[in-house]
Amino acid sequence: MKMLSLDDAIKAVTMLLDNPDDIDKIWSCDVINNLKHAPSVEEIESAQKWISVKDGLPKEMQDVLLKFPSNMAVGYYVEGGWMVYSGGDWTTDICEDDEVPQYWMPLPEAPKEVDDERSNGNA
Repeated sequence: MKMLSLDDAIKAVTMLLDNPDDIDKIWSCDVINNLKHAPSVEEIESAQKWISVKDGLPKEMQDVLLKFPSNMAVGYYVEGGWMVYSGGDWTTDICEDDEVPQYWMPLPEAPKEVDDERSNGNA
């Protein structure tokens, strides 16, 4: 999903203010078309909610944010256990006292610019 940049939003509003009689033409332009396909507030909020591990687990190997009783970490679920990124490496030795995550949340998608830079070898 392509996010609308601030510059594109300003361009769209400026076009609309400068040409109010051309609203159909403006509405069909790419800048405005991105607005029509933007996620709703409800979609964004539901994607950013904590999910109890009692209510369900993420797909195997899906990177997620994990909430433990005493901290948070990035990790993933695989073959009945959790892998957590800690100290620069992935580990199953999560925390002291064998704490297990209570909640998880999907990580957001990377910005489009980051994906483009990686594919061009600039990241």
